[in-house]
Amino acid sequence: MSQSNPLVEKQYSEWVYPEPILDITEWKAKGNQQVCDPSVHHAMLWPERAPNPKLSILVAGCGTSQSAILAYNNPTATVLGIDLSPTSLQYTNALKEKHNLKNLELQKLDLHDVGVLGKKFDLIYSTGVLHHLPDPQKGLQSISKVLADDGVMCLMLYGKYLRAGVYWIQEALARMGIQQNKEGIAFTRALIGSLPPWHAVQAYIQSAATDLVYDGGLVDTFLHNQDRAYSVPEVLELIKNCGLSFQGWSDNLLYYPDGLIPEDHPTYHQLAPMPDEQQWAVVELLIQNLGTHGFLVRKNSADDSAYRIDYNKPSFLKTIPSRRFASMVNDEDGAIEFRRSWHNLKLGGLERSLYLAVNGKETIEEIIGKEAKKPIDMLQAQHFFKRMGRLGHLTYSWIAS
Repeated sequence: MSQSNPLVEKQYSEWVYPEPILDITEWKAKGNQQVCDPSVHHAMLWPERAPNPKLSILVAGCGTSQSAILAYNNPTATVLGIDLSPTSLQYTNALKEKHNLKNLELQKLDLHDVGVLGKKFDLIYSTGVLHHLPDPQKGLQSISKVLADDGVMCLMLYGKYLRAGVYWIQEALARMGIQQNKEGIAFTRALIGSLPPWHAVQAYIQSAATDLVYDGGLVDTFLHNQDRAYSVPEVLELIKNCGLSFQGWSDNLLYYPDGLIPEDHPTYHQLAPMPDEQQWAVVELLIQNLGTHGFLVRKNSADDSAYRIDYNKPSFLKTIPSRRFASMVNDEDGAIEFRRSWHNLKLGGLERSLYLAVNGKETIEEIIGKEAKKPIDMLQAQHFFKRMGRLGHLTYSWIAS
């Protein structure tokens, strides 16, 4: 018997979400990409091992396209997409047929029941799903049971602070008896369009403007039957309560102070000596724009040093840096310029040389040995690689790509 809310199943069958993709090739041509896709982010997922072209991937709550995209981008992997919404599965099956994705299997299945599959998976995706369950912890524990011993889970949960205004609007609509129908959608659009500019929900509306144009996106946000959001400490607590180990964020830029606070600012000096977990929690409170948390999780192990990169340990210099997929924006007039989210960064001189020397084959130590000419350059170079990791522009592994 399903342990999920039947009203949620009904919602995603009638108001399918996310908005369906009709052609993956065209979707990718517009610059879209799947978060933590192993075809381009293997080093982020498994810094301790070489790529495995025959991955077994489970997408728990595959929606309208996620499992099809992964099957398309990883043709030698086997991908299983499960979902409670027949409508979502129909859209995914259309992509399977259109792109002849023979490595993709689809099933209507509650993620609590994945044990019936009788197999383990190298990679499990569950993004935008767990926070809609009656008991997210029970859901996470269920899918963790089918994770391979050295497997990775790519998860996403709603962020608590940016969505605060969303829950006020949800409550207001519920008190007025607004339903998930065409009239309710029209009423909701009129309501949010009339809100004062100082309302707490306006920042979220601005961040999700494109998504809210789509009726399914509006229902998913303001007329949902069940969801909850998490702060950074609550994310880490959920992982711990499930007997799992936190590996890292999908994008460090959103969690370390390096992309938000100048290094000569007293706030940065106060934060820098603190444990990473405390830095992340403070940055979340200061940045106020995290509508979601994307992160990687492993099974608990006695030693997580192989897959959780510690920028402060001497062993960090033995890691091999790789450029984050599609991260270099421009290289003109002797400077590399990055523009991602609110963050702008220019690299010139030694820093530009160090970045251009990154090839996915040489360690930080080897790169510095070739580039650094003075003792002060060595310290600057070490700091550069740490900062580029904390900004999410470089990823690090122990194995050459």
